[in-house]
Amino acid sequence: MSNFAEPMMFGVGRMLARQNLSSGVASPLEFGALSDVSLESKTEIKKFYGRFSYPIAVADGKVEIMIKAKSGSIKADVFNKLYFGATSTATQKKYADGEAGLIPSSSPYTVTVANAATFLEDWGIINAVTGLQMTQVASGPAAGQYSVSAGVYTFAAANAGVAVASSYTYSTTSGLKIPITQTLMGAARPTFSLLLANSFDGRQSTFKLNMCRSGKLNLPFKDDFALAELDIEASADATGQIGEWSADA
Repeated sequence: MSNFAEPMMFGVGRMLARQNLSSGVASPLEFGALSDVSLESKTEIKKFYGRFSYPIAVADGKVEIMIKAKSGSIKADVFNKLYFGATSTATQKKYADGEAGLIPSSSPYTVTVANAATFLEDWGIINAVTGLQMTQVASGPAAGQYSVSAGVYTFAAANAGVAVASSYTYSTTSGLKIPITQTLMGAARPTFSLLLANSFDGRQSTFKLNMCRSGKLNLPFKDDFALAELDIEASADATGQIGEWSADA
């Protein structure tokens, strides 16, 4: 409870978006697990000095509204609809990191990985005894080498009985795949309306922006929780409206 009668805000609040579609109905998208959101409106002040030290005329120039948001919720579908604008598919490429295996002591000297049925690409074999990376060859591997086809790794007789760690990618139907393709500069990017809402001590503030585009997506990888960052810029819609701010007086 606030000790003052002044309107105050506290906390991050919520940020939701809705795609501007030419047809159909766009469902609301929530930029969940918000860590930080800021909205900045900046007006370029144009000054005319003439021969005097101080301006003798001042006018407003360009105006921009920028929103910067950080979220711990890494939702591929949301980022695609607000930034990439690609046609996603219900498949996901996953990475198996150092899956344990053992080369048989007798022929055939092969190791079939756990996800061989949907195997995509080899990303290396480590000899778990020496810690050294083995060398991939097309066929007929010698000592310290291997070949691979459809998730089945073949080794040399010289490496019989050796424990190995396999790294590879494979596909599943548990997520999304978003293609990132070459486009011409000037191609249309996704546009959306944006709602920022916050409440504290019985008071509420909402910011609605009608036409927004995201020009930056940052996905940091570090030794902490990953906070995705999205930079958004507002512009006028087809009717010349930017949006509205509703708050307690």
